[in-house]
Amino acid sequence: MTLWLANRTSSRVAAAITFADRSLCGGEGGDYHVRGWWNIDPGVRIQVDSRDLADVGRFWYSHGHSVTGETAPSGFQYACPPQRFDRCWLIWSSDGIPRFFKEHVVTGDDLTIDFTQAG
Repeated sequence: MTLWLANRTSSRVAAAITFADRSLCGGEGGDYHVRGWWNIDPGVRIQVDSRDLADVGRFWYSHGHSVTGETAPSGFQYACPPQRFDRCWLIWSSDGIPRFFKEHVVTGDDLTIDFTQAG
């Protein structure tokens, strides 16, 4: 019952996630919680959430970027600040850089998100 982030590239990846969290977020902040940065070295897999993911929500989102690329454009974008962050989706950062997030549908209690080279 865990969310893992795995770096399958040859460069360090900076990663962020977002997920539904109506117990902490809502109203002005929106219903989603967004967290980042985990700096993941090549070939490393880290645990970032130990809850039963299906109980948290069906949809999780991830962003990853490195010197060799980043998450492809999608309909989900957040202005991520350069420093570590942990906030609700609609709370933006004035120094944030717009980053795209990839949608993942949880079908069980666990999920490993693999960051891979594009192409």
